[in-house]
Amino acid sequence: MNRLIVTILWISIIFSSCAPKPSPMKNDAFIEIFDDTILELLDPETPFHILAEGFVWTEGPLWLEEQQGLIFTDIPNNSIFRIDDKGKLSLYLKPSGYTGDAPRGGEVGANGLTLDPQGRLVMCQHSIDFARDKGYLAMQFNMVVSTNESAVKLWKSFGFSIIGTIPQAFRHQRLGLVDSYIMYKSL
Repeated sequence: MNRLIVTILWISIIFSSCAPKPSPMKNDAFIEIFDDTILELLDPETPFHILAEGFVWTEGPLWLEEQQGLIFTDIPNNSIFRIDDKGKLSLYLKPSGYTGDAPRGGEVGANGLTLDPQGRLVMCQHSIDFARDKGYLAMQFNMVVSTNESAVKLWKSFGFSIIGTIPQAFRHQRLGLVDSYIMYKSL
């Protein structure tokens, strides 16, 4: 929850301050608030500004304080882009996930951007490669909330499958108790 709050806060700050000239507005966007605590950090009436366009679909984002920039993934295009504090867009990393030559299914780009304690970039795709390189035979996630369709789709795109369901394991703010999945991938 804290990461979500910080991410939304940074997005709000970037939306309101990084473009040197007015940017197009996103009139049909909204923030769905599940916990009023976020209102201490975010004004839900803040307008959404389009910072960049032309991506298939994006996730992230991650603010890099030392670089004064926001990075995010364009997963299908296997790229990470950066928007600096002046609103300039640039390619940050390509490939961001899959580095092989053979075509493979699923989404090829990295996701789940964060920094480790030393300030190095860590991406979801790296955990799979890292585990495989260290000799692990499988990976398992013990709680992927069933109503988080994006997360379920993402993990399936990385080759994970649902091997179990925990009934009513998660208390959703709007839907009440919902199931959670156990997802598994052989390495």
